[in-house]
Amino acid sequence: MAVAGFSRKDAMTYMCMQDSYGNWYTHMDAVRLLYRTGSVKWSPLLFLPVVKQLGDFAYPYVARNRYRIPNWVTKLLYGKALMQVCDNGVCKIAPDKR
Repeated sequence: MAVAGFSRKDAMTYMCMQDSYGNWYTHMDAVRLLYRTGSVKWSPLLFLPVVKQLGDFAYPYVARNRYRIPNWVTKLLYGKALMQVCDNGVCKIAPDKR
């Protein structure tokens, strides 16, 4: 992972992804790429100057604390589609491993 420009710890904490050209993206840049390539309708909003700056500022905190975010907040933001990934809205990762 050092070859890609980030540490293993960063890879386990923050989103890291590679595009089809071999370029690596981390943090909010990876989120923006994921939403854009996933055809999320509101993804262009993530590129607006103020939204982009707020996302870049808030992302490290949200990423480090993602398992502490209540399910109702996740459901409010992403709807039922995301919650269906987990059984009965409960993530398959054991609480002591989060």
